[in-house]
Amino acid sequence: MYCSNPDCPDFLATGAHGEFVAGVTSCPYCRQPLVETIEAGALPGREPDPSTEPEPVLETSDPAELEIVKSILTGAGIPFLVQGYEQYKAFRGGHAAFRFNPRAGALVFLVPSERAEEARALLTATEPTEGA
Repeated sequence: MYCSNPDCPDFLATGAHGEFVAGVTSCPYCRQPLVETIEAGALPGREPDPSTEPEPVLETSDPAELEIVKSILTGAGIPFLVQGYEQYKAFRGGHAAFRFNPRAGALVFLVPSERAEEARALLTATEPTEGA
């Protein structure tokens, strides 16, 4: 069963029509009735916009920095993805700062390319100015 609503919050967030298990009759996100199958071209889709392709802005493996960067980007309203987050949690035992495993690798923050410079500016360390 699939959600065919092009204005569904799930579709707008992911760019893909939600697929649900048999027995579910309406989309849990938008409450629209689900359709049985999707034929090629039957559902409207959003074409990827090359100007919004994600661009890396920061790489880190520090659990404390992870949370700080997430809060800065969220506060600025900049959408982001954290590449490698699944492995990070699995190898490090969640967000425990006392655990270290070099196999976990670094996390890469990706933002839409049109917001990359703004994100880099927010994430760049600055020295405090005198009198401030």
